[in-house]
Amino acid sequence: MKYTALFILAAGLITGCKKEASPPAVAGRSGIDLFNSTVIANEPCDALYPSTGPTDNLVPDSVWCEYPCANPNNTSEIVFLKTTRSNLAPRLVVYNVTTGAERTIYNGAVTGNQLSWGRNGWILFKAYNHARSAKPIVCRIQPDGSQFTELILDNNNDYDGLGWSYSGGEYFCVRNREMLLIKHMVSNITLDSVPMSDATGCNRKGQIVGNATAPDAKQIMLYDMHNRSVTNLSTQGMPAADGACWMPDGERLVYIQQGSGFGIL
Repeated sequence: MKYTALFILAAGLITGCKKEASPPAVAGRSGIDLFNSTVIANEPCDALYPSTGPTDNLVPDSVWCEYPCANPNNTSEIVFLKTTRSNLAPRLVVYNVTTGAERTIYNGAVTGNQLSWGRNGWILFKAYNHARSAKPIVCRIQPDGSQFTELILDNNNDYDGLGWSYSGGEYFCVRNREMLLIKHMVSNITLDSVPMSDATGCNRKGQIVGNATAPDAKQIMLYDMHNRSVTNLSTQGMPAADGACWMPDGERLVYIQQGSGFGIL
């Protein structure tokens, strides 16, 4: 995966990276605090500590590591799609960056563009089951590999931008890069739908950030789950950009502005 600029990810989310060399040992660390660290998502898969701290390579073996996402309840754990040269089928893996312990929690056909690990403990991801659906199925699973559940099986539409609300009572996804859907975690019914082409995260206030639909896909949108309102931030002084996500305080956004690096709002 290639990006037009380096960007900072907050709130415990790392996206897309590749690991190809053995890292320095991380023994003795009490855990990599992904929530309060400055994390650069690029290739290889590294965590860059605040100020002048060291850079740690998180994955010890020569593997493809895609769409890593941190456990919001345990900052030493990440989940990612793992592919090796001997096994080209991506599988869902939970990895402890402190101990090096690794466990495969789903070994079926997995696809991605975003994983989401909620504070409720559930992990959202997409899996293939060609016998049942021509499209990837939105699923959830517990971090020990139990309670695998299919949430959205739809032969006609694609779903991206997966994420959990801060409370974990709802999850969201974007259908065909056109419509943001807010779904109830237990009943799975759709609570609301809003025209958006992407969704990248939700803060503790219940505000989901993402992008507008075409032809304005470079405009940053904010959807408030509580009052069901939508705000176009790009019309309020924020430049046209994409890749916006929340800083740890849930008040500020960091975003990619093509051709001029990243900015903070």
